[in-house]
Amino acid sequence: MTSARTRFVAALALLLITGSVFAQTETGSLVCKPVTQRTSEQGCFIRTNRELGILPDVPLYWHIDRFASRKSADAMRGDDGTVIEAYGSVWLMTIARAGWQPANGTRTAEVGPLPLNAALRYTAVYMETSFPAGPIAGPHTHSGPEAFYVLSGEQCLETPQGKMTTRAGTSGIVPGGVPMALTAIGTEQRRSLVLILHDSSHRATTPLNTWKAEGLCAS
Repeated sequence: MTSARTRFVAALALLLITGSVFAQTETGSLVCKPVTQRTSEQGCFIRTNRELGILPDVPLYWHIDRFASRKSADAMRGDDGTVIEAYGSVWLMTIARAGWQPANGTRTAEVGPLPLNAALRYTAVYMETSFPAGPIAGPHTHSGPEAFYVLSGEQCLETPQGKMTTRAGTSGIVPGGVPMALTAIGTEQRRSLVLILHDSSHRATTPLNTWKAEGLCAS
């Protein structure tokens, strides 16, 4: 068994045991581990999983607000809000209508609208990811939309429709079911906040061997 095959089997086992978000790459496997298993500043770490159930049948957005303390963020958290700590800051993540904003905190971004199915029950997986330039995740797909907000550096996401480059201070969304491959580009460390809002009856991420990236992000 090759070393790549060994890494694939090990990562798949970890996924089945822990529910970790998983994506197969050509150079190995990217496993987004629970933050409690963190051993390095670099990597993909799950801050929280939260079941949201059936969401309102209106255009919804991912609202990102920064707070000075967890206490102040918790005071502003609504039914569809989640407080996480990442990159030395406290963040309130909320799924709500356009224009929603807490009474306190500093608005960072409003990402959306999120392409959702009103008939499905959703689970929100919030992550932080930090990588130097190079491949991050090879062909994979999600059972719901993935949204990301880049804090520093740049990333390039290739899908069958082409490539999307996202720089610090900007965001992007990929609908559920769309094949993708992710690469960090540029010279600065890429750091981002990530939301996978997935169908609760399916795992968040599935590796693909039926689609291959053309290397658009390498050019």
